[in-house]
Parts: sequence; structure tokens; C-alpha cells
Amino acid sequence: MHEMNAAHAVEHAQATKQQTLALLAENSAAAAAAVRMLADQDLDRAVQVSLYGDAELTCQFMLEDHAVRHSYHHLARLRAAVAVPARG
Repeated sequence: MHEMNAAHAVEHAQATKQQTLALLAENSAAAAAAVRMLADQDLDRAVQVSLYGDAELTCQFMLEDHAVRHSYHHLARLRAAVAVPARG
């Protein structure tokens, strides 16, 4: 994961703030639309997940714990880095 993130950082080192924000807006809208399309039975489906020691986890757990919570951790670190207070 660290190698993939490092390669991504090198590949996109010249990205402007505007390009980054536009890509974030586009990708987050697409991700939200995809999540909204999931039915209850999709969210309840459980499989083994290597990121969690091969524990059997539901789709809903992965979305809430990894995709959403993990993103909030990144946002908090970004805000701290640029000293922007959180909304609330």
C-alpha cells in the first residue's frame, strides 16, 4: 500500500489545487452514487477481507469503517496540515 501511494504521489506531483479539488469532487460524487445503488442484501453480504486479518465482514462495514471513516482521518490530517478548522 505504501509503495502504491508513493508511486501515485510521484505520478501526480505536478497536480494543481484546482485539478485535485475537481478530481475529488468528481470521484466522490461517483462513489456516493455507487453506494446509493446498493440494496440491503448487497450491504449485508459478507466475505473474508485480507485488510482485516481475513475476518468475514459485510459490505456495509467496509463502506462505513474503511471508505468513510478512513476518509475522515485523511481529511482531519489535511486540515491540521493547513490549519483549517473543522466545520461543525
